[in-house]
Amino acid sequence: MHLSVAGDLDSSELVTRIERQLLDTGPHALVVLELGGTRYRLDLVWRVASAARRSPSPVVVFLNDGRARSVGVGQAVVAMASPRGAIGRRMRIVGEPSDRIEGPPAEPEKRERMVRELSGDLWVRLRDIGSEPGLSRIVAGDEVGWWIEPGEERPRLVGAGEGPPAMRSTSDGQLIADLSGDDLASVGMLEGPHADARALIASEGLGRVRIERVRLESKLEDSHRRVLEALDAADRTMDRVRAAIGEVQDRRRSRRRGVLPDSAYRRAGLEIVGELEAARAELDAVELLFEAHPELLVRPAPRSTRIGLTPAIMASDWRAEFTSRRSAIDSLERTGREWMER
Repeated sequence: MHLSVAGDLDSSELVTRIERQLLDTGPHALVVLELGGTRYRLDLVWRVASAARRSPSPVVVFLNDGRARSVGVGQAVVAMASPRGAIGRRMRIVGEPSDRIEGPPAEPEKRERMVRELSGDLWVRLRDIGSEPGLSRIVAGDEVGWWIEPGEERPRLVGAGEGPPAMRSTSDGQLIADLSGDDLASVGMLEGPHADARALIASEGLGRVRIERVRLESKLEDSHRRVLEALDAADRTMDRVRAAIGEVQDRRRSRRRGVLPDSAYRRAGLEIVGELEAARAELDAVELLFEAHPELLVRPAPRSTRIGLTPAIMASDWRAEFTSRRSAIDSLERTGREWMER
């Protein structure tokens, strides 16, 4: 199976779908999990690497992005911490502090477990290629650097060298990197390079086997955009309804006796209630996206900034965005239903 993941490792929902493909399908003769993108969350890196280890099928994590020609350092950790990792041709491993995304808060014990398991898997890989296993602390928040230096038979990965390191970690757990994928393959941390997933599969000598192809991509940004659009649409709907109510009231006042026929109220009330019900239904629908994508709760709500925000405050702000609109819709709808009953 060729399982291609488009975009970043930024969504719990996306990783759940990756896990299902790796753990609940097959067994396959081979699974090539192709990762691109640069942004990542540490908990999602751990989950994907763990699923690759536990899969009933042999898994190769293949770092390849044909358009960007670069993949993130978090994605590289997935490949290096998995049973097998490979790299595409002319790819670079890049990492800046902004590439690491903070997800929903994790318990300290869970975070320690994630770091311990990822470090352990890197320890084994480093030991197997003859490098210092202690370099695996690069994912533990220690200030560790990786240098690539020439060796007698092949380049070696070392923990000290001249010039800036190819990859390093900071005391606050950030991973910084800028190195050639070919270099990482030359020291034995990854296989390849391969031109593409098809070439990687052909190199396995599987013969004439049918390759199932599955493409997954994160829906997080689309979901965030849909939430914001629904909130804006609800505001516009309420503005139209208020204007419609005002228009009916103006028409009544302009009449000589200040009276409109009941049919005018019923017609306006029917339109008002219909618009408000549609707005409420869309709010209900997009609110469910927070269950599929809990990371939305750690983004600032509209009209908020990140200054002084905590996860609890951001979640409270999002609740307020929905409850305030529902209260306003309920108030306007009461007017519409009163008019419908005239």
